[in-house]
Amino acid sequence: MSVAHRCGDGPMDDDQRQQPDVTTGIVRQRQRFGPFVLEGSLGSGAMARVYRSHDGQRPVAIKILSSAAAADPELLARFHREAAIGRRLRHRHIVAVYDEVYHQQHHAIVMELAEGPSLEALVDHQGPMPWRRVLGYGLQLTEVLGYLHEQGIIHRDIKPANIQLTAGDVIKLLDLGFGKRVESSAVEQSSSEALASDLTVSGTSLGSPAYMAPEQVSDAGHAGAASDVYGLAATMFHLLTGSLPYDGDSAVQVMERVFSDPVPHIQDHDPQLPPALDALLLWAMAKDPQRRLPDMATLRDWLERVGDDPADAAAVRRARRAHCRQGLMLITVVVCALVISGACCWWVWG
Repeated sequence: MSVAHRCGDGPMDDDQRQQPDVTTGIVRQRQRFGPFVLEGSLGSGAMARVYRSHDGQRPVAIKILSSAAAADPELLARFHREAAIGRRLRHRHIVAVYDEVYHQQHHAIVMELAEGPSLEALVDHQGPMPWRRVLGYGLQLTEVLGYLHEQGIIHRDIKPANIQLTAGDVIKLLDLGFGKRVESSAVEQSSSEALASDLTVSGTSLGSPAYMAPEQVSDAGHAGAASDVYGLAATMFHLLTGSLPYDGDSAVQVMERVFSDPVPHIQDHDPQLPPALDALLLWAMAKDPQRRLPDMATLRDWLERVGDDPADAAAVRRARRAHCRQGLMLITVVVCALVISGACCWWVWG
């Protein structure tokens, strides 16, 4: 994959020799990264560290891939994909990507500067959040994920660690590295799915499997809009209860529980949580994607209805049963059509 911008091909000055330490995040005074002056570390993850900087026109954030991650072809491909997808998108709930740079053997993405903690950090520090606050975050997420789906992109890695809370209680959805471009070519898609599957199984983030739908755990290539519905619901479960929907001592054990354990109730953690919200999350986390809330628009409608009448769990359950009946009817029609088609072929050619 080509790199959008390369800098530092000429002779190095003294500042350029002062490379950022992406392991410790220590930045010396006026340390440079190509044309950028690094002003301090904003945080780090398993693959990269993010620094505050300025591009001469505006403050920016620079996400620098660690040397260890850059040496792994799969992780490097994920980093490039995050940059490529990010440059295509413009939405108030997505951190804008301005450029991808390569300087002195470091890969980096130049992004919008959006400061604030992740929702994971908040719930770890403060415990479960008030349900109406979580409902508000859920509505924001349905908006941005609906936008991604309209662009032909499935996120596939929705979790509290990938959601940043910025000024004004506005959330930003992070990390598009697992993003699946639905409209990409068969060859490109096959490569992307193999990468995503390898990353998922290797457990680059141990918490991730707890938010993944069963069909995505089984094969990342099967992830669709309903898989992101599941991930959003699992994220809301964590924010509401302070606990993972499924936990274990290893990624493999978590994956097994995603398949085998019943969908958990938020009311088992806190009986004061609204029964309608409990029923809605059960629907949104159904094991079978055909029996799950199908898309973000539908989930958004139901979140709004729960906000208006949090006690009416019966309405949610009725709608869920009707949705399941429609699915069964569709399957029946398809099976009948196949049987009739087979009988006609037998009659013509038999």
